Amino acid sequence: PPFLGYNHGRWHHMDNVFAITALLLNIANFAQGPRPSAFRELRNSLATAVVVCFQVAAPWNLLHSILPLVFGVFLLLLELIYRRRCPSFGKNDMFKAFLSSCSAAICFYKGLDESKDYLRLWHGGWHIFVGAVTYFSVKCQNPHEKLSDVAAKD
Repeated sequence: PPFLGYNHGRWHHMDNVFAITALLLNIANFAQGPRPSAFRELRNSLATAVVVCFQVAAPWNLLHSILPLVFGVFLLLLELIYRRRCPSFGKNDMFKAFLSSCSAAICFYKGLDESKDYLRLWHGGWHIFVGAVTYFSVKCQNPHEKLSDVAAKD
């Protein structure tokens, strides 16, 4: 039965929007822009709008999941070039974020074939590793602070 009027497909569609937006905002945070700033809010709003537009256009087209992330990397590079500042990162946590990203990508790919992943274990692995990516990337972007202090700033 539908929950809150949404069937399985609509919930999955919303999950796509929120997951891609979260990844896109995580990519943007690597620029380590000032908190709070109008530019940061504009960038986050633009990222959200791009994801929504792509997902509304074709939510089950894999390209419409990947292109917003590529766009995010492009915007990150533009921001770094514009600011002429190389951000500092915690190398150990950055490596853990990279390994988690690779693991998440493998799980995402393997989870695309629902007939082979009928228990949704690969899909669950994708969610677990994306959580690890987020944790380690936030840690590596703020190498001299505790995570509780970072959360209090936002």
